[in-house]
Amino acid sequence: MANIVPTQSELPIEQVQAIYFDPLALREPSYKLYRINTPKGRYYYTLNALGIPTLYIGMTTMLAYVIPKPSGLMKWMSDMGYEKSQRYMREKAFYGTLMHTETANFCLNKFYDLDTVDKVVSDYIFKNQLVLEFSTKEQWIEDLKKDIAGWIQFCFDYNFRPIAIEVMLVHPDGYSGTLDYFGYMDIPVTGFWGEVYKSGERKDQPKETKKLITQKVIIDLKSTRKGTGDEEKDVQLEGYKKLFEHNFPEHIVEKLYNWSPKDWRTKPTYTLNDKTDSVDLEKFDAWVRVAQVELMKKDPVFARITGKFKMGEEPANCYSEMSIIDYITQRDHSTIKSVANQEDLPL
Repeated sequence: MANIVPTQSELPIEQVQAIYFDPLALREPSYKLYRINTPKGRYYYTLNALGIPTLYIGMTTMLAYVIPKPSGLMKWMSDMGYEKSQRYMREKAFYGTLMHTETANFCLNKFYDLDTVDKVVSDYIFKNQLVLEFSTKEQWIEDLKKDIAGWIQFCFDYNFRPIAIEVMLVHPDGYSGTLDYFGYMDIPVTGFWGEVYKSGERKDQPKETKKLITQKVIIDLKSTRKGTGDEEKDVQLEGYKKLFEHNFPEHIVEKLYNWSPKDWRTKPTYTLNDKTDSVDLEKFDAWVRVAQVELMKKDPVFARITGKFKMGEEPANCYSEMSIIDYITQRDHSTIKSVANQEDLPL
């Protein structure tokens, strides 16, 4: 059955680019990636040499088809009520986008003035015409200051150097995803690095010590302070690893991390969860296949209601339908603007 998307006469399309991409460390993907926004959600696509689009489903949407929501989340939504819970999550999503943007600004500028957060939050609320229902502007200011300070502390602790920020990639299996950060971390690794005991019974025997090893990592930021321990977040990271290594086979991702802020009191801190090898790869591949089957059942089309009519005329031909694929094919992509990708704002 067709998935009808009512819409205005023209759907907004943008070419998506990474916020930051180090061309000396990575070769840029050969394809251009586009995003089309509809009242029912976002679609991402590429164009072949003939201008024919290939649609990709976002990682989060794909996993929603196959991974059940945690029972605790379902109970919370039931207790709060569906509509209210959706408003709550939308407000949290807006804050999460702001936090992502500001962590990126620190990494790009290699500097951050926490005294500007009041203005940053005020401008963001005004720009997005937000009316906060579950928090206040003052609480957002306090939270953002703590969260950015925690991120700055993390970058200091591990000498984190980003190579790509908010880079969106596609996979031939039909899914796409945005990697928050790919870069280098100096990670303490326990091992035998040439040191020996200098005295005692074990004199001259190898001594186990720690050594800082620079490793290539993917970091997924979460704005929640309640931890990042559910299966869907682990699977997301594994999907991002597959996306990255497919597009950049010359790079091997050595570590996967979820980073989230903490409500610290006197010293900035954060939560860093190592998710490397935490997902059964056979399960992940099976979930991708199930999602592909579900997505094939949907034929996204959008409805147009247009026309000019005089009194006494029947509006018989005011309604028409067009598939998303046909609409994209007919658009002139030479006029489409490029935008820096960011954590998606709620529609």
